[in-house]
Amino acid sequence: MKYEDYYEAINMFWPNKWWENENQFNENIEADLLINGDFIPISVVSVGKIIISKQFKGIKTPYVKDLQNIYIKSGTKITFRGFTFNQEKQDFQIILSHDTPGKTATYEKNGLIMLQINVASHTIELSSDEMVKDNVELLIEPIIKVPNEINKTIHKYKLKQLQQTGTILCFEGFVLSAKYMSDKKSFEINLFHNANEFNEKFGDTILKLKFTFDPQLYNENKANTKQHSTQMLVIESYIRERKTLNNEIYYKGGWTKNVTYPNPIVQTGVNFTLRIDLGNNYFNISVNEAVDPICYESKIITTFGFEKLQIPVWATEWIMIKGDVDKIKFGEESEKCKSKIKPNNYNLNIIHVPENNRLKDGSLIIIKGKVKDDVISINFLYKAIELNKLIGENIFQLNFTVNTKLALMRTYKEGILPTKQKCENNTKVSDFCSHKHELELIKNEYFNFNILVKSDRYIWRYKVSGKWYSYKHIMPEESVQYINVLGLEKHPKFDYIIKLDKLY
Repeated sequence: MKYEDYYEAINMFWPNKWWENENQFNENIEADLLINGDFIPISVVSVGKIIISKQFKGIKTPYVKDLQNIYIKSGTKITFRGFTFNQEKQDFQIILSHDTPGKTATYEKNGLIMLQINVASHTIELSSDEMVKDNVELLIEPIIKVPNEINKTIHKYKLKQLQQTGTILCFEGFVLSAKYMSDKKSFEINLFHNANEFNEKFGDTILKLKFTFDPQLYNENKANTKQHSTQMLVIESYIRERKTLNNEIYYKGGWTKNVTYPNPIVQTGVNFTLRIDLGNNYFNISVNEAVDPICYESKIITTFGFEKLQIPVWATEWIMIKGDVDKIKFGEESEKCKSKIKPNNYNLNIIHVPENNRLKDGSLIIIKGKVKDDVISINFLYKAIELNKLIGENIFQLNFTVNTKLALMRTYKEGILPTKQKCENNTKVSDFCSHKHELELIKNEYFNFNILVKSDRYIWRYKVSGKWYSYKHIMPEESVQYINVLGLEKHPKFDYIIKLDKLY
């Protein structure tokens, strides 16, 4: 489609080996054009030559695409089409990453290029996004083709955001009749962090419920016919191995000690409703509105340094149900669950950065409140709603001390500090970059503070008593998903503690 002097591609058909010679787009190619459908032509269809790299608006790099809602599996094909534009610098990068950039492919090519990546692994690649950068411009967005075969025994649901204490997760399903069950005669429910299926190296299983059935346990009169049965509910968690930046293991990882209960669903071939209430450090699990829920405490692990760390219940990002179960309906899709679900409203000291409005150059964060503690801590977080040494990353932490009048800054991932803190124009105190501040911090008094984001070289800028300070971090500001402020409470004059301004 052409509008004035600009071309817009409604559909593109690529000649065989089109990337070998761009000039072939200027040559006469014999082809039949068939257009049909429910329309009336109002002008003659014209066919002409197009220099594709000049007349179509390309996609500038770096280009990033989120793959969280795409089910990458064996047989998936990802196709990139573009061209390199610098004759002297002929290399470019395509990165498939999970959580942080990990897999990098560098290719050297001059002119037009087409690259196809085939996913040929038995297990699913846990890629969460793809990036194309450096000396290349894409002609169109990468095309991802996933095989049509769908495993109907697996049901996945991605939460829109992390859920805090007090939230209720709920869904309903149907346990298959005994004659339609697999040999395992079971199904399981998994709550994952940083993964959408189980993997020993990626992600954590915050909670796993495995329901096993024994169809022969009851006769036609539903009388117990066996003294011993494999019918049970097993609950456990899996925390993957943790390493320092020096590749030293400080927690070996593995399954926590499981807890076994009688299977509360009891029979096969029945509908059920399952509700999970998130407590402070525990899950309350109810099946079919049971009066007495099963309480499962979030597990505490011990590192090699004898530090005890607890898995936060809010860490769940994905729910996966698989096995001998069908007709799964999550949340508001279920009529039975609608009346039980509680909205996930964060406390005023936590704010979720909208997925379609990430922090960028020029974004402004406004913080107002009443001082209640000796330290005010402002945290910009990724995959976490509060500080935790097992889960998430703190892209930028800025603390103000009331008594010693110090501003303290740092960045860390899962409690591990980067090898070199970038303390430009600042001194260093313990694990923090620091400088003196002149803020009048008095308990129960008003606190007002602004932070400005500068994307150039990953810099955060903030103003204290008329003087600008900056902190250079190592992760992009667009990765910030949550902002958490500690040490403040709501001031009577304002209805917020954290406010986002100038989002683009």
